[in-house]
Amino acid sequence: METEITNFSSITTQIKKCINEKKTNFVIFPFGQNGLMTKQVLNQCFGIKELFCVDNELYQYNSEIKDFLQFKEYVKDFQGEITLLLATFSEDVGEYAKK
Repeated sequence: METEITNFSSITTQIKKCINEKKTNFVIFPFGQNGLMTKQVLNQCFGIKELFCVDNELYQYNSEIKDFLQFKEYVKDFQGEITLLLATFSEDVGEYAKK
């Protein structure tokens, strides 16, 4: 239970920071447990709908989720800034997202 509260608090703090910095066009990656919680906080607490979620496994089962290659192609054609909400504590995933 304490971990969930910490995750919720951390997610809320980071989203507030992004909003205060006038960042928009949110994309959530990856869409695991923390990604789902990030989506819920973004949607339900702040009333903001993400552009989409990215997950290299779940995209096979949900057409609204993109894999990372689809995300990179989307970014090339997107007019404006995208804010990637990195919803993980794994440094490996963070490094993967930087590529």
